[in-house]
Amino acid sequence: MKRVYGTAVRTSLIGFLLVIVSVACASSSQPPLLVDITTVGDTVALQHSLDDTFFHITAVVHNRDSRPIALVGCFGSPDAERETNGKWTIVFSPGCIADYFRPIAAGDSAVFPLTIWGYTGKGHYPELVSPAVPGNYRLVFSVAITQSPVPPTSAPASQKVRSAVFVLQ
Repeated sequence: MKRVYGTAVRTSLIGFLLVIVSVACASSSQPPLLVDITTVGDTVALQHSLDDTFFHITAVVHNRDSRPIALVGCFGSPDAERETNGKWTIVFSPGCIADYFRPIAAGDSAVFPLTIWGYTGKGHYPELVSPAVPGNYRLVFSVAITQSPVPPTSAPASQKVRSAVFVLQ
């Protein structure tokens, strides 16, 4: 009889702990952000100068979420990835000395004219991560939930959101 009681207590304790862990995990996980990023124009001109490679593009960030968001990271600037044989590789990655915060209210959109660039020579920052050649590209922003229109004192947890594909030629 004592053995059955110990088994029942042990089973109840394990069940209780599983419920606690399940509730804790469910309450700490956030649903994915409902954010779309489009670009103005399907085709963008890749430009070269003596020291760098760059392109101008306008991104439109649509916050379809019920929560306010912010573009975070290097002045809110995105990485740019190129598709090669079905695999996406970062080509342009912004260089900066400070994080930045660009808030977008719930249900709102914001337009960002951008110049995405990288130095082609060694020893200059930001240098191109890999060669920029014509092809299919997309922008990759870091987006975070925010509760305030002012920058937080520490970087909020963010997720990567990718734009629609555009052609760089």
